[in-house]
Order: sequence, then structure tokens, then C-alpha cells
Amino acid sequence: MEETKTAEAMPPEKRSEEPIVCDGFLQDLVEAANRHSDTDLPIILTVGGAVITGQVVGLLAYFEAMADLIYVGDSIEKEQLKRQFLEPIASELEQSKQSHVPPRMIHLKDVMIYASNTNFSIDWWRGRIETVDGFSVGDFEGEQL
Repeated sequence: MEETKTAEAMPPEKRSEEPIVCDGFLQDLVEAANRHSDTDLPIILTVGGAVITGQVVGLLAYFEAMADLIYVGDSIEKEQLKRQFLEPIASELEQSKQSHVPPRMIHLKDVMIYASNTNFSIDWWRGRIETVDGFSVGDFEGEQL
């Protein structure tokens, strides 16, 4: 199920004449994660020859984790900076929910990346849905190389 997204749904600086083609089902999974922050869905993505595994998380969960990494500490000032960082993101997420704009980005946690002869893990990953070549819901089973 593929969905073509028109350039009008993007900010003016990102618009082009060519439509963006995204997998509608993948967008639905990401939208569900954005709406239900307690959902961590295991997924395997192929992106440009690399295999990326992890748990799909919502936009706000991802940026809360980024705020925790950027603004380290327990001071009142750090908490205020985190709130200032997160408020526009939460507002944008709420607007996109109300206007039914499909998500353009996918966010993962507990990530493993398998690329050529290199395998590595990272805590968080963010990528454009339009660049995903294929995906499978679930985890790898059996022996991993």
C-alpha cells in the first residue's frame, strides 16, 4: 500500500515539484507510535543497503530522550531548558494529529545497524520514511552474525 504525499504538506523550504512516495502502512505504524507513547514496536528496516533494527517510538519520546542527552543534570535551569526544547515539538505533534498530516520521520530506540562488514548499536536513530526501502515488523530470531 503506497501513498503519494504532495509537496503542499511540507514546509515551503522543503517543497519540490516531485511527489514523495512513502509506504502508507509504515506511516500508519509511525503515526500509531506518535499517538500512543507507550508503544514500542520491534521493526527491521532496510535503508540504502543497511539493515536497521530497533523499537519504533513516538516523536515526543524520541525528543524527550534527546533533551535528556542534551540537557544533563537536575538543576531547575536544565529542566526549564528541556521544557523550552520540548514545547514546540509537542505543539507540532498535536497539530499534525489534528490535521491528519502523515509522519515523514521514523524514530527508533535500542538500534542495531548492519552495514557491509560493520555492525554497531546506538541508543536512538531518526530517519526519513521515504528513504526506507523495505521493512518487517518483529525482531531477528535465531543466530545473528
